[in-house]
Amino acid sequence: MTFFMNRFAHEKTYRRGQVEWALWKFSTLDLPRGDEPFSTFRARVKHLLQIDRSGQGRGHPADPPPVEYALSSGRTEGTGFDATFTAFDAFCLAIAIDLLRAGFKQSEVFLFMIHLRPRLEGPFVEILRAPPTFSSRLARNAAGEIGEGRPRDDHRVFLVINRVEFSETFPAFPDMTQKRSKAPILPDPFFCFGVDDLRDKLDGMDHIFRRAIVIEIAHMAAKVAELLEQAPALRRGRPLQRV
Repeated sequence: MTFFMNRFAHEKTYRRGQVEWALWKFSTLDLPRGDEPFSTFRARVKHLLQIDRSGQGRGHPADPPPVEYALSSGRTEGTGFDATFTAFDAFCLAIAIDLLRAGFKQSEVFLFMIHLRPRLEGPFVEILRAPPTFSSRLARNAAGEIGEGRPRDDHRVFLVINRVEFSETFPAFPDMTQKRSKAPILPDPFFCFGVDDLRDKLDGMDHIFRRAIVIEIAHMAAKVAELLEQAPALRRGRPLQRV
């Protein structure tokens, strides 16, 4: 990980095929195969990027988002398969895919990610400076180390999202809730550094803050960055192999 510690991740770029390869490889770590065909995964990535570049899901023009794109920098070069992305772009795309799998709609994902992206840069850099140690579950299971406990130096980072339905937040306005009953409100997410910090933050859950979506992002950031360095330079038109 020395490369990423000494050179900010926005500087080196990778082709979309390499990003797809790295994200798929990460999604299938310790699994005999993915939970969806690779062609489906690749189509999901393509559709997310197309929507991001099209400008859909950016909210009202009177309230512009903090960045132009949710999943790539404004300096992204090339189009289609030849488009280039940074490791940070791939990290944001990995989170977007996780949110889709968690049940978020695409419009919700983009509205959320376009506001979250600037806040992810600091944690992303800190994670790559002190990444968590990756330990294969398959290897631990084979060695009989299933219940070995967490490491003393906990470098995990948790993204905590509180998703509240509009009708729950404003029950006294029936006209508004009827029109926006399916529109969730996503209060500012927060980051927890280590499981003890996560426990302290979740200890504040009550009758208002009673649901949370927790995503561990440190292993994601570190492993995706590492896999991008290993990703083969795939050519246009060459079929990607299942990994």
